[in-house]
Amino acid sequence: MWTKVIFHVYGPRLVKDEHHKPIRHTRGSRSFVATDKIRRQRNHLEQDLSINKYGMVDCGSIHHPRPKDPRNLEPRTLISHRQVPVMAPEAWLIDESDEDQRLPHHRNPKEFVSLSKLQEIGVLYWHLDPKNYESSEELKKIREDRGYNYMDLLELCPGKVENYEEKLKNFYREHIHADEEIRYCLEGGGYFDVRDKDDTWIRIWIKEGDMIVLPAGIYHRFTLDTTNYVKLMRLFIGEPVWTAYNRPQEDHPARQGYTKTLESSGVAVKAH
Repeated sequence: MWTKVIFHVYGPRLVKDEHHKPIRHTRGSRSFVATDKIRRQRNHLEQDLSINKYGMVDCGSIHHPRPKDPRNLEPRTLISHRQVPVMAPEAWLIDESDEDQRLPHHRNPKEFVSLSKLQEIGVLYWHLDPKNYESSEELKKIREDRGYNYMDLLELCPGKVENYEEKLKNFYREHIHADEEIRYCLEGGGYFDVRDKDDTWIRIWIKEGDMIVLPAGIYHRFTLDTTNYVKLMRLFIGEPVWTAYNRPQEDHPARQGYTKTLESSGVAVKAH
């Protein structure tokens, strides 16, 4: 007679499945499994998973009651994998509706995008301390490693930008640049929308402390969020040049270079 065995973080135990009750009653079977199966499971746990305390005995049954309080478990009987939190931007696929561009534009249901997926299309990300950007050793190292030798600050909000709404519309037109676009958010927030490999929009929400690099040649656009304010550090290699080439730009050298790099490695071209 075989019964179903499952493994919890507390150890394995027999499951008295309702579906098998009539069979067990008819055949007089209780909570037992075949000895050879017990042996195979134990060998797997001990040899492959390096776990040797699951209460498995040679008689062919398993006796390992689930503790009422997980805090009473011995550390080596609890299977868990603690992960160190990794900072990542909030990113998701957007619904592409005609609502205000400053709204989140989540799909229903929401579809979030991981940092690894952003890295696959060449987007780079760091989270830094925006309060100490002038003396940040981490920022200094990033700039040195990637050759960002020019920096300026930019504030975008209705009170500081003439023709604010018109400028916002211009930023929101899909375009590419011949160089990387590097932005470090010091205050406020906004959205960078980027195209993935399937030409689908991914919305990346940058907030205080978020630093993002968009590779040259990637189709993208930018808008503020509903706070209507953002203070950005702009970084450049050499002279500050910000020229937008609106889509389509398939013949532009930057676009062709990005497409080729994406197909071969999927990472942004490092600054020289």
